[in-house]
Amino acid sequence: MPKGEKVSGYSQKYTTKWERDDELKDWIGPDPSGKIDQAYCKYCRTSLKCHRKGLIDHSKTNKPQNCVLKEKSALKTKKLYSTFKPIVTEKTKIAELKIAAFIAEHCFLKTIDHMIDMLPQLDPLSDNLSKFKLHRTKCTILIKNVIGMYAARAN
Repeated sequence: MPKGEKVSGYSQKYTTKWERDDELKDWIGPDPSGKIDQAYCKYCRTSLKCHRKGLIDHSKTNKPQNCVLKEKSALKTKKLYSTFKPIVTEKTKIAELKIAAFIAEHCFLKTIDHMIDMLPQLDPLSDNLSKFKLHRTKCTILIKNVIGMYAARAN
């Protein structure tokens, strides 16, 4: 054999019996990219060579253990939507949708910004008019995803 050439050795393939092994079963899985000579650490989200000793050594390192701790602490924290609940009533949603339908049928979309800013000034005592949060971006999304989808189903 010429000098400098590497001899390709045997490459261990992923075996499903590792998924039943007590030391590996919690975190190991087949590589999502489809490489048969790679295993996947579900905690670290990394691909590893399929050598059992190397896989066991990986499970004892700090990286997967830290990932597990971070995941557990993330599950314990409150979700953002449970802390900050949007205060949008059903009446406000319906009114915003009706205004979006009106804009879609009769007006130019750029006028929505000025119209929504003007509505609370028409009746300063009205609670509903002051709660509108409908500008070009939201109006466009309502027209495309709500009104458009409903119109497509109707046809």
